[in-house]
Parts: sequence; C-alpha cells; structure tokens
Amino acid sequence: MVVDPWGIVLAQAGDIPTVVTATLELEELARVRAQIPSLTNRISASYAWSDGRE
Repeated sequence: MVVDPWGIVLAQAGDIPTVVTATLELEELARVRAQIPSLTNRISASYAWSDGRE
C-alpha cells in the first residue's frame, strides 16, 4: 500500500503477493512537507541514518 502524507491511498495490492508501485510528484511532496509544522523543527542530526543534510 502506498499512502500520501494526508492518508489518501495512492496504490494498493490485492489479496495475492504482489509489487505495488506509485509515481511520486516531487513538487507535491515539497508542498505537503511545507504544510507539516513538525517537520520545520526537525533536527536531522538526531537521526542515526542522517548525515546532517536536509
């Protein structure tokens, strides 16, 4: 299942094992991220997998 940041299902598998794909619009992703206030205060260095870049 692929779900957008607002909880809308973009793609969903059936009842058998399968691969699900979806096309991501990077401009839309940036627009949505700008609307989520908790991401504004994120400190990337707090995450073990982060190299400190945004």
